Amino acid sequence: MLLGGGAAAVYFLTGKNKDGPTTPAGTSVGAPQGWKEIGAADGFRVQMPGAPVRNEKGEAVKGTVRSPVRWASITGDGTHEFTAVVFDFGQRALPTDAAGLRRLLNEVDPSVFFFQKVLAEREVSVGGLPGAELEIAHEDAKWGGNDYMVLRLAPSGGKLYVLVLSAARGKMDEKIKGTFFDSFRAAN
Repeated sequence: MLLGGGAAAVYFLTGKNKDGPTTPAGTSVGAPQGWKEIGAADGFRVQMPGAPVRNEKGEAVKGTVRSPVRWASITGDGTHEFTAVVFDFGQRALPTDAAGLRRLLNEVDPSVFFFQKVLAEREVSVGGLPGAELEIAHEDAKWGGNDYMVLRLAPSGGKLYVLVLSAARGKMDEKIKGTFFDSFRAAN
């Protein structure tokens, strides 16, 4: 499971896994206080709070050239979890429409949609790239925890960039959401 919700999301999103060491991110001059710009070596830039970690050891993903690179962070109070993932498809042509991107995400990680309900799906610009935004919530409203996710998907140069922000249902901070998603830029 790469981008699922609930306890599995915490396992994935926080980088707390058995796959090996992670690398702390450096600080960027342009990042808001307490946030760091990460991902430059992986072909993108995005800002995350706290001490983001990088992990490229993970499960093999069907259809990708190599295992994905994942960056993850969590707010100090644990209310918001952040993930940026790069799936490398090499020369494969990737869709740019919302429905096609959702199918591609389901191809590389079908667990995203297990026990989850897609609340909204729309085409958006992600760092100037054509992309999609999905709002997903755990089917059981009593499940608790960070059970609501907003995902932004952007294809560029054979790579699929996936940004995930999760919080408890009804508790997502719009300023945090804007800072995270609006800071994304792909290098290619």
